[in-house]
Formats: sequence, C-alpha cells, structure tokens
Amino acid sequence: AALAWLLVLLPATLVGVVTHYPAYRAVGFVATGLARGADDALASIKVLAAMLLFPLTWAGTAVAMWRWRGVEAALWTVVSLPLAAYAALAFVERLDRLIGGARALGLFLFKRWAFLRLLAERKSIREDILALGREIEDVSPA
Repeated sequence: AALAWLLVLLPATLVGVVTHYPAYRAVGFVATGLARGADDALASIKVLAAMLLFPLTWAGTAVAMWRWRGVEAALWTVVSLPLAAYAALAFVERLDRLIGGARALGLFLFKRWAFLRLLAERKSIREDILALGREIEDVSPA
C-alpha cells in the first residue's frame, strides 16, 4: 500500500521537488547564517524564512506562467504549487518510512544481534522517558 501511494504521488512530487528545492535550500542557508550558532533560535528562523521564501517561490512561478501562458495558467500555478509541495513532503516522508522499514527488516534477517540490541536500547530510552515524566508529575504543583 505504501508503494502504491508513492507511485500515485510521484508526478506531483516531481513538480513539487523541482519547484521548491531552491527555496528549501535557501531556507537552510538563511537560517543558519542568521542564527550564528544560536541553536535555540534556528527552528524559529527556519519557520520565518520558509513563510517568506515559499510564497515568493509561488508568486515568482505564477508571474512567469502568467507571462508565458496567461492568467489562467498563473491561477492554476498559484493553486497547484502548494499542493505539489505537500505531495512532495508526503512522498519523502512515506519513502523515509519505507526505507526505515526495509532497513529494520534487513537487520532482523541478517544481523539479528544488532536488531535485538536496538530493541533493548529503545525499551531503555522509553523507560527513562516515562520515569522522567513521573518525576515531573511528582514535582509540579497541581
């Protein structure tokens, strides 16, 4: 089912990736430059940069389509590019999960000891998080 969705999303994904990749890279570049090592501000700066650069990408592409093909093409561009961006995001996330599942299966089949070690580590991390949650509940005023 996951592979079928990837195939369905592929055409819109290609448009989304080609159109949005320059803005995506620019967001990282701008945010890293403005944050200057302030890791706590990096995510906020990325959000603000994305809120500026992605709509500029849509507007610039719409203007180009308007000059090339007219108003109707520009309107279709304004509507379809955010949807193509979403399709690209959904595609990449699904592909990432599919690859992660394949890697887990590979570990399970060919390196069972590594798979079991990762399971034990995950269980230990989960228990530590739950213990911290209980500790916070005990300390925080009700």
